[in-house]
Amino acid sequence: MTEARRGGWAGVCLLCWLAVLLGRPATASPAPRQPIIVNAAFSRVDYQTGTASFQNILLVQGDTRLTAKQAQVTGLSFESSRWTFAGNVSIVQPGGTLRSDRAVVEIQDNRITVATMTGHPALFEQQRTHSRGELHGHADTIVRNTKDDTARLSGDAWLSDGNGEISAPVIIYNFRNETMQAASHDGSRSVHITLSGGVSKAQISRPPGSAPATPPSPQ
Repeated sequence: MTEARRGGWAGVCLLCWLAVLLGRPATASPAPRQPIIVNAAFSRVDYQTGTASFQNILLVQGDTRLTAKQAQVTGLSFESSRWTFAGNVSIVQPGGTLRSDRAVVEIQDNRITVATMTGHPALFEQQRTHSRGELHGHADTIVRNTKDDTARLSGDAWLSDGNGEISAPVIIYNFRNETMQAASHDGSRSVHITLSGGVSKAQISRPPGSAPATPPSPQ
């Protein structure tokens, strides 16, 4: 077992550590990958169990920055590992931020693939292109999937674009084409849209055969 203590953000660079562990450069892969770099105020690595823990952690890959008070890691390889973050978790990417109490992050093939964030609530912010304003949202769970470039909000899900707001059991936001989909699980009228001005570009997805959602009548 190896322990390393550093003041402030001096931290630990896991890129070199994993290169030694794997016996080859940590960035070697069929397709180029940006390196994943981790800094922490304290770290504990157990090679026998293949686990690690960190305090005051900063994880960076390209333009993505993830910070948290602590992290637990299963699998000492960026080819396949699971990271559990807790305490003021924040994921910052170009134009947007996710915040939560806890997050489970899957890393596959040297790439952050899925981040499942939970909180009371977990928060979503995204600046849209072409001066179309900012989205704000919250949910019990937010799943950020980099493979299909979406964020799935579930459990008291709510999203607003400044001109209107939408609430539903599930809301899926697509970062590539900047569209939203809202769905109910059982066909009930549980998708609600309120427009306060302008046009809100939302697509309502409901089970086949169910009645379309009806926006609430103006008060």
